[in-house]
Amino acid sequence: MCRQQTHLSLDVKGFLANAPKSRYRGMFNQRHEMTKWLNRHHWRYVIDKNGLPKVARAYYNRKLGIDESKGQAKYDDAPNLAAFA
Repeated sequence: MCRQQTHLSLDVKGFLANAPKSRYRGMFNQRHEMTKWLNRHHWRYVIDKNGLPKVARAYYNRKLGIDESKGQAKYDDAPNLAAFA
């Protein structure tokens, strides 16, 4: 059997000229794909000046189940002045 090979060529602008669309779908607009994913999974975000979606770190940690509560500290906040007496 002869295996058919697909040769990809680049046009002047550098985009794939003869590749099937399914091979490079979503490659050129990742901002839109990120926004679609965030909307589909009901995440809150804002768009920055470059068009990238930004998610707050506290919100990200809460959605992923990372506990941010501060437990008992290993050391006291104030120095032990009785140790100097």
